[in-house]
Amino acid sequence: MSIFVKWCFALPLTYVLYFVLSIILPQGGLIAASLRYAVMIAVFLAICKKFLNFDIRILFIKKGEKFSFRRFFSGFFLMAGLLSLLTLGRMLLNPGTFVFTFDSSRLYEWLLSLVLIILAAFAEELMFRAFIANFAAMENPPVVKVVIASALLFSVAHFQNPEVVANAVPSMLFYFVFGAVLMLFYLRDRSIEFPLGLHIGNNIVAAWLFTYPTAAVQTNALFTAPQSVAEEFIVCSLLLGFYLIRTSDR
Repeated sequence: MSIFVKWCFALPLTYVLYFVLSIILPQGGLIAASLRYAVMIAVFLAICKKFLNFDIRILFIKKGEKFSFRRFFSGFFLMAGLLSLLTLGRMLLNPGTFVFTFDSSRLYEWLLSLVLIILAAFAEELMFRAFIANFAAMENPPVVKVVIASALLFSVAHFQNPEVVANAVPSMLFYFVFGAVLMLFYLRDRSIEFPLGLHIGNNIVAAWLFTYPTAAVQTNALFTAPQSVAEEFIVCSLLLGFYLIRTSDR
């Protein structure tokens, strides 16, 4: 079996093995969800190392470099700040839309959800950005094809999320645009730190500040809206794309 064919099977094999193992994993709750993502990451890295004989360190950092927390936190604060401002703007324009729902007796859920947020974003950045970019490097296709492939697979992975069922077009459009932007940032730096920071910043705003009844994971957020605010997420992703264009010209 050629190395190219092996790489084609790596992601499907990851999901097959994960679903088999998930049968024996606990169901429901933040701890169980975190455990499931940890298992998915372990399965994926094992396949890359044993099946593909790939140096998995390259998925995390540039060769010969250390993980850049500066790039990570730059992405995190950029996304969290921008998305918070956009959503606060909607709150000011529609003050009755969001309801304060934070429960101080459930503060522990913030810590549990943080673990889940980090693991989920890390798993998705490894598989849909780092892996796809390194896979594409073997054939060196046009950047647009790599970006579209990443965005499509990222969207498909979220196809069964509750917010997609309830609000399909805006939700799927967000996942596609956000996935494309994340891949563009990955290709710019050839490292996972900045897109990982963007991804975690996005998820932490959705989990800690503004949630909605159809969220994939219910968390103890400060405010709850009647439905997902996918439009803010889409606008935020487009602004990030504009930021990428401006910074790439420098």
